[in-house]
Amino acid sequence: MSKLSADTIREGGEQLSRLDEFTKYDVPGWGVYAVSDSGQVLGPCSSESTVDYLVARLRGPIRHYFRNDLTEAEVAEERKWIAALRSGDYKQGRGRLCKVAGGSTRSHCCLGVRCEVGGLPVEQIFTDVERRMYLAYRYGASVNSVSLPQGFGGLRVPRGDPRYAGHHPAGFRSLTGLNDDGLATFAQVADILELDLAGELTKEAYNGILGSGG
Repeated sequence: MSKLSADTIREGGEQLSRLDEFTKYDVPGWGVYAVSDSGQVLGPCSSESTVDYLVARLRGPIRHYFRNDLTEAEVAEERKWIAALRSGDYKQGRGRLCKVAGGSTRSHCCLGVRCEVGGLPVEQIFTDVERRMYLAYRYGASVNSVSLPQGFGGLRVPRGDPRYAGHHPAGFRSLTGLNDDGLATFAQVADILELDLAGELTKEAYNGILGSGG
């Protein structure tokens, strides 16, 4: 719990920004706080983004991977993605949104499946990895074959880099990391996303899914 009062934080802290009824402050030697108009104190935290997370939690369940402000249409699109991951229609791959290597079968990472479900236009490009050429695919306005188009898919994107979609300070791995490091099957990713979309993804549930073996 904070040892600083709301008045002390307001007087001694550097005002950062507003978030709903909260004002965020950076207090030298203490950390970042949020103080509501009524005097409620949240913090100290190590960063402004962590304070934002605490404020969001006050409103109820929080999504770790998806934005909290998804429209009904966006939620419907994400449910299609979850269904596609469970469908068995896509071969899981690593390192690229979609690629063909060593044969004619396409493989996708979980984010590549999202691009397919979203109906994004696709462009074939050749990629040289360890002196081995293979066919990869770039979707929509993406700048390469590993990044989602900026702002696509309703996902949280810290640092402005779509490759890190879903990374969150609460300790959950990014979707890219879960897929490319071989930590989760498509079915496990779908289970995680389904709970997250409902605002019911706890760390215990997350660990249980990853430990379930699919």
